[in-house]
Amino acid sequence: SSKFLMTSSPSRLLAAVHAQLPSLVALREEPFLAVLSADVSVTTYFAIRQTPVEDRLDDAVSEEVQKLRGEHISVRGVKQPQQVLDLGELGHVHWVDTFEWTRQLRRGAPPAYRALLPGAMYIAPSWRPLQKGWEEFIGTKGYVTAVLGRVRGVVEAARKRKTPSDQIVHTLVFLSQQLPGGPEANAVESLVALARSGEPMPEVSIAVGSRDAAATTLRRVEEKVLAEASAEIGLVGRSAGPGRGSGTPATRSGGEELWATFRRAQNIRYSSLCYVAQTGSAMYGVATPQSDRDYSAVYLEPTRSLLAPHLCDTGFQWAGGSVQDHADMPFGSDKAGVVEMSARELGDFVVELFKGNPRNIELLFAPTPLVSSQIWSELVALRRSFLTQRCVSQYLGFIADRLGKIEKKHAQFEGERVEPSKLLYHAYHKLLDLERVVRGQDPLVLLPEEERDFVLGIRRPMLQEEVAEHRQNILVRIEAVKDLMKSSTLAKEADFDAVIHWLRSVRVRCSSLLDPHNLLAVKQESSIGISPDVTPAIIAAVKARLDEIQQETAVPEMDEVAGAFGVKILFASERSSRVFGSSHAESDCDVKAIFVHPPNRYHALSPPATAFRRKYAATPGAPGIEIQGWELKQAVELLYRGNPAPLEALRSPVVYKDTGVGCRLRQLAVTHCDPSVVARAWWSHASGNYQKYIKAKAPGEVVQKSYGHVLRPLLCVLTLKKEDCQGWPKLDLPTLLNSAAVSDKVRDETLSLLSNATKICSAGPHRPVLDEFIEAHLGVKGHGQKPCPALPGHGRGVEEIWDQHLQALMMDIMGDSRAGKF
Repeated sequence: SSKFLMTSSPSRLLAAVHAQLPSLVALREEPFLAVLSADVSVTTYFAIRQTPVEDRLDDAVSEEVQKLRGEHISVRGVKQPQQVLDLGELGHVHWVDTFEWTRQLRRGAPPAYRALLPGAMYIAPSWRPLQKGWEEFIGTKGYVTAVLGRVRGVVEAARKRKTPSDQIVHTLVFLSQQLPGGPEANAVESLVALARSGEPMPEVSIAVGSRDAAATTLRRVEEKVLAEASAEIGLVGRSAGPGRGSGTPATRSGGEELWATFRRAQNIRYSSLCYVAQTGSAMYGVATPQSDRDYSAVYLEPTRSLLAPHLCDTGFQWAGGSVQDHADMPFGSDKAGVVEMSARELGDFVVELFKGNPRNIELLFAPTPLVSSQIWSELVALRRSFLTQRCVSQYLGFIADRLGKIEKKHAQFEGERVEPSKLLYHAYHKLLDLERVVRGQDPLVLLPEEERDFVLGIRRPMLQEEVAEHRQNILVRIEAVKDLMKSSTLAKEADFDAVIHWLRSVRVRCSSLLDPHNLLAVKQESSIGISPDVTPAIIAAVKARLDEIQQETAVPEMDEVAGAFGVKILFASERSSRVFGSSHAESDCDVKAIFVHPPNRYHALSPPATAFRRKYAATPGAPGIEIQGWELKQAVELLYRGNPAPLEALRSPVVYKDTGVGCRLRQLAVTHCDPSVVARAWWSHASGNYQKYIKAKAPGEVVQKSYGHVLRPLLCVLTLKKEDCQGWPKLDLPTLLNSAAVSDKVRDETLSLLSNATKICSAGPHRPVLDEFIEAHLGVKGHGQKPCPALPGHGRGVEEIWDQHLQALMMDIMGDSRAGKF
């Protein structure tokens, strides 16, 4: 039928699809979709696109948290794996991203199988090599089974209607044509003959013969999808072999050995350790000689595993020791010698934190763990955001559970029994910390001496009357907690955006670290790391200032900000010493933002402001904040011209706000920013700072942090220069020292400088080791100043490509500009 085979304007259609679906991989007219929808009046197409990798990282975590909060699930590729783009008279485009495409290939979905067959309207050049041998998919068992499944549905519809309609005949003819020759196709043709004759249709039972699985072609597709994602976030060349990224240096004696035993028991080959601590009664300070030893761990799956089509494990448990079959031992039994350990993958652990589970939140407030990493330190910095009303409800639920078990066992007590005392100790421990939480304090976890003595005092056999008295005391104190909650300022839920952005930043940062120990295993005595002090208070303060900017009205007397009021902030991140690894006690927050004006301002005679700058004084709990904003067009133009500032802002691990624009601009930068142009800008920045702030200064007058302003851009260029460099360099100096492979002498001198937070802002002497290193690369102005080393560049692309991306962004953001507002 021409309805299946014709399109009114291929060029118009392709242009419209490219505008709506950036990073298009393939587009094909797909009549099978019209058959599935039973609407043959609309021309249907199947498209595949690449979505930003960060949109796929931890999408399962986002789904679970949104489900927990009762929100609409809008995670791409999870609840809505195939979406439809309505292009009016041009037709409907059903599209999936590349990750979902590989899953559909495994399930045998015919449109996914047919996507790269000859006759496609568009296939991106880098994906065309996959077409070799693609026809073998059409003969696979999965494809044939899927087509026959649709045949059964059509026949069932015909049987219910008694007399087959012309549409059913037409659909069966079409489906028979989609099958390769063989007994299955012959069976469907027999059904076509019955449908045309008007005879009743029989129940369909068509066996699918043995067929090749096209495993080689499917593997090539999955490898290609993973390679594209890897290139976007710098995973190329990373080993996925045993032991990669598994470094777990202990910060306290015994931690590393314990984890090694656990790793061997569970055969964990790819995970990287974030945290191990002894938990249970030992963590609370109330262990007895009869207590077992409980350990909890949090580990990190490689980012590569999260992008693979199969699901990775999210946690497991292990037990061992001198007591056998301890899992079946009665509650309160002697478990001396028993060792139990449980572990969760970081994403799954974050879900539990959002649930408010006290046993997980306690780990963030517990004393010094056996093993800890920089990632864990960053999560600890967010810990107060998890003390929410939901968390209070979980505390109350835990206590109620223990009291319920006491009441249930109460009738069974005869004389003195041990069970109720342990249940009471559990209830009291949670109650004591709950009372602190509702008063705005942190849970202590390890009880202070007076409370510890009280809890240990009830861990003994007791009479029924004593149990009843304690139970009543707990109930009275619970009512007092509920009264306090009526005036509590605790948030209802944890900050979803802040935590998910942090989690995704961890995935991206750890995916491309050349030294896996840099984030995954920082020694406890080191204070150097990425964003070590961006606390929840700072995040809240910055977000409040961003909201103020969006709500501003015109202030004519402020010439420097005139025309930059009432804007919409699309993206905001930290670009300062807090993410460069050189922060100190007086560090301000330097926030870079991307914004747009209300639509009607773009149609005024005077052009709208292209930037703004706001400064805010320090407040209790938050430092001074400076926010610099670039209008969206200005930001894209800066990227186009190779300016490092917006590139670094987009790649910052501390993101305060992102409406999706940040992800799209990051992808644009990965594809079209020319490393050679950006490198020249970094080189010029390093050279200028060295001449002005170090070389020109008299002895004793060099502000020590100036070395950081020179070394960071210089090390970025040296990292890009390396043959094994994959992706853009990281932002922080400790990582750059590793990736640029500097000498131990230069590394030690730089780390010594960064670790002395009290003097880094002060004037001091020249540092000969660093001066020699810098001049060896940059030279000295007027005395053999060296040019930026030649780097391979792909060109920044034609201006039209950047224009198209900018126009698509503006259209998505503005909507109907006639409204004059957002």
